[in-house]
Amino acid sequence: MIVGRRKILFYLEDNILEAFNKLLSGIAGYNGTHVCGCISDKLFNILTESDVIRFLNLEFHDTPKT
Repeated sequence: MIVGRRKILFYLEDNILEAFNKLLSGIAGYNGTHVCGCISDKLFNILTESDVIRFLNLEFHDTPKT
């Protein structure tokens, strides 16, 4: 899923939550998602609103801040 760094591309906020809820709701146990690079405040807030995402794995190693 490609969302975008500065603005959310291709998706409405509700669609992002709906996709994660559908993908992860059938998985028992501990689950989450990995985010590569910078994450916007808006996307972070959307992902933390999910009832099924238990953790966010954020990676910034190869993403210089500009």
